[in-house]
Amino acid sequence: MSRAEIAAWLQDFQTRLCAQLEAADGGPARFGQDDWQRPGGGGGHSRVLEGGPFWKKAASAFRPWKVS
Repeated sequence: MSRAEIAAWLQDFQTRLCAQLEAADGGPARFGQDDWQRPGGGGGHSRVLEGGPFWKKAASAFRPWKVS
């Protein structure tokens, strides 16, 4: 697998994990997503769910690695 394929798989895993946590929560709360970039390069995706009936707060973050 290439680095790009691994990063894509991990991002998809984050999406599936958050969907499963939303379903397990059983309420109307959904993960919001914040895509961010670092000034020196790089970035990532942070997701946060707040105020659910089971999960009061849950978070997931993904930041691809940078290899020199």
